Amino acid sequence: MVTFWQVNICLICLIFSDVYATETIRVATASNFLSPLKNLKIQYETESGQILHISSGSTSKLYAQIINGAPYDIFLSADQSTVGKLIKNNEAIANTEFIYAIGKLVLWSAKKKRSVLLLQNDFKNRRFRHLAIANPKLAPYGRAAIEVMKNLELYDTLHPRLVYGENIGQTFQFVYSGNAELGLVALSQLKQLNEVGSYWEIPLDLYRPINQSAVILSRANDNVAAKSFMRFLKSPKIQHELSRQYGYLSATVPTALER
Repeated sequence: MVTFWQVNICLICLIFSDVYATETIRVATASNFLSPLKNLKIQYETESGQILHISSGSTSKLYAQIINGAPYDIFLSADQSTVGKLIKNNEAIANTEFIYAIGKLVLWSAKKKRSVLLLQNDFKNRRFRHLAIANPKLAPYGRAAIEVMKNLELYDTLHPRLVYGENIGQTFQFVYSGNAELGLVALSQLKQLNEVGSYWEIPLDLYRPINQSAVILSRANDNVAAKSFMRFLKSPKIQHELSRQYGYLSATVPTALER
């Protein structure tokens, strides 16, 4: 015979198993943040017991997937405007948005020991066959690359030599494989490879800030684990790590997640 106490003990076990059950957080991330996120995934999963499932691509393609019903919980965009569109369309929760990183653009050559001056001269004097940039229609880093060339009054002369990656990751591969001599890529990509090759860090006044915005998507409104990961991402410890190890600037702001 099952006693009253046995029934209650079983109920308590069921309640606690739900509370502590491992949850999977589905994160869609812009390509430039894929490698840092893979490293953060190990750290977060160890500390929290939760599981991160990562999907990556260009910001525009991930946006299209989200509005077409892709089952993501968190979106780590490479800009703010795309997140703004999701919020406007009620696809994301406004008071969970924050800037998790500010990207830096560099002119990169896979060849080692090239001086900054030499890279600048090659760039301005068109001493290359191909310059790789991310597709500006899909990727914020590509739009920043166009701004740099226009502000330096080089766009008209360099335009015929441009080759476009679908995202900043593919752009990096064009240069790494030798299919393009130079590329305008994310500093974070070079940091992840111990700064292979040579690069010139583009002055920040030549392009608008690449404010990379994070947000919880509406489908995950009640997902406690998603909110926990967002607190982890914006914590001073992780923000310092993103700056020191991956070459991003930090610019977090308080949100309702902290209350």
